[in-house]
Amino acid sequence: MADKVQFPFINAPLIPAEPVRAVKPKVTTFIGQKLAGGSATALEVIEDIDANAEDALFGAGSMLAEMIRNYRKTNNVSQVNAIALEDGAGTSSEGIVTFTGTNATENGTFTVYAGDKDSEHKAIVPVVIDDTPTLVGDALEAAITALTRTPVTAVNAVGVVTLTAKNKGTVGDGINLIVEGSVAGISVALTAFTGGATDPVITNIEDLMDEYRTDVVMPHEYGIGDMVDFLDSRFNFANNILDGVLFTGIVDTKSNLVVVGDAENSQSLLIQGDKPVAKTFKTGNALGAQIQNRVAMIAGTRALRLNDNSSLASIMTTRTPADNIGGVHTATLPYANTLVVTLDPIPLGEGFKGDSQSGEVKDLMDAGFSLMGNNESRNAIILGELLTMYKTNIQGLTDLTYKFLNYVDTSTASREFIFLGLKIDYGQARLTDGQSLSEHPSASENGVKADMMKYYQSLSSEEFVLLRSGVLGSTGSTVAEKYNDALVVNIDLLTGTIDIQAILPIYTQTRIINAPLAITFNLN
Repeated sequence: MADKVQFPFINAPLIPAEPVRAVKPKVTTFIGQKLAGGSATALEVIEDIDANAEDALFGAGSMLAEMIRNYRKTNNVSQVNAIALEDGAGTSSEGIVTFTGTNATENGTFTVYAGDKDSEHKAIVPVVIDDTPTLVGDALEAAITALTRTPVTAVNAVGVVTLTAKNKGTVGDGINLIVEGSVAGISVALTAFTGGATDPVITNIEDLMDEYRTDVVMPHEYGIGDMVDFLDSRFNFANNILDGVLFTGIVDTKSNLVVVGDAENSQSLLIQGDKPVAKTFKTGNALGAQIQNRVAMIAGTRALRLNDNSSLASIMTTRTPADNIGGVHTATLPYANTLVVTLDPIPLGEGFKGDSQSGEVKDLMDAGFSLMGNNESRNAIILGELLTMYKTNIQGLTDLTYKFLNYVDTSTASREFIFLGLKIDYGQARLTDGQSLSEHPSASENGVKADMMKYYQSLSSEEFVLLRSGVLGSTGSTVAEKYNDALVVNIDLLTGTIDIQAILPIYTQTRIINAPLAITFNLN
């Protein structure tokens, strides 16, 4: 006799829904120097840094805090990691503002920027009648000291105000020094930042990022060879998606930049170029900001565009509503003509000359450099084309496959989606050379082909816009048919291996329009 009748027996396990098929958002790791007052431990990865936490972690006015803050000016949604470096035994760069004259003969104001030309680095120096150079220097020292986020300290001695980079090393030599305004009776002269020496050693720092996928932003002065090799080794990585891009920058003459660019060849490297400026009231670079901060803004802008559902209306040129919302579909939309926020236009004559087809700009782009510049009205800064340093294939032959960051982002996003799809669909799969049973499905040649076509249909849809679709010109054939024709699947039952050969018909971008227009008078 049963203690209790339980009929019918019911087994109702819960089965999770299918994982989301999506491309992961970008993670950016910043590498730079901290100050002693920052709470972060050097040479450790600080993950997912909260907004406005950079000053406490790395010290207000530190190189690393400045880089992250510039990224956040554009992008406050993407994940930011950081690896802080100690200054070590380096030497700080110094710049000088020298006031001379007997005394001021009018009231006035000098505005001095030490660092980037923005409100956080803006020292306002009031001058009143009879002020001596010493008093004006004292006022500048006080104004800079009050700017906690500026990358320099200031000490006045009889009108000679020495500005010292808070972080040691050569990166400080790129600090901008700008003076605006004039006061009768007081003259001002600038000495550019120089003398920085001995940057931190970053040998094997890439090992700290070995277990996660990331882009990297760091100064070029540290030496980039090992980091580029590290990222290149992860571009095509078995059984994982680990590709990333190093964003860095150099300020130098066109000829020197071309030498540097010609020596690089990597789809994992983007270098922003800028022109040095040495004028009476401005020393530094054309953009009026340290190059690593501008590079941070580029990385932030690109990550924001690729981030799902982010608002892009304030930075995009296109009027298409769907392209003013972030997502992986923007990988196929040109990065050129995207607004770079908070930057003043480049003064006339300070930037590189020419365009993508002529002059200094063409020479730099041919060498692989990415540039930004003024818009047509010279009232805002916009991105030019974002290029990688990739130029030739393994044979040393010219190859455009990865020249443009758009191509890299489109190809890697497509691969990631297919990789994830295969992981989901074949995570626990039988293998057969026959038919798959409906209740106990197996992987088969026809089934794999069907799934690959499914991935293609997704990647060519309005949601992703990564792969081309539709009818090919006047041939009558479709891209889908060509994709299917190129698709080859082979299986090996003994080893459980599925070999797939497929193409990625990615979108490209409109770059050159040739439109000869013939003038005519007689239309009869």
